[in-house]
Amino acid sequence: MKQVQNEPDSKADPALARRSLAWFLAAAPRWLNRIDPGAHRRIRGLRLVTAYGIAAMLGRTADIVRGLG
Repeated sequence: MKQVQNEPDSKADPALARRSLAWFLAAAPRWLNRIDPGAHRRIRGLRLVTAYGIAAMLGRTADIVRGLG
């Protein structure tokens, strides 16, 4: 049977996929640091702001729920 060009290979090696993923996860931080050296500080700041935002929203849920019937 002829295989269609866009059809995935049924004999794909799962170990190769794991190695590719491991390579990508190792190379991504180096690439990001090369193109934007201060990105880790901004990402850490965004995580902190997000955590405070979620905490503030959770703190207001009692006020919101109290007004519902």
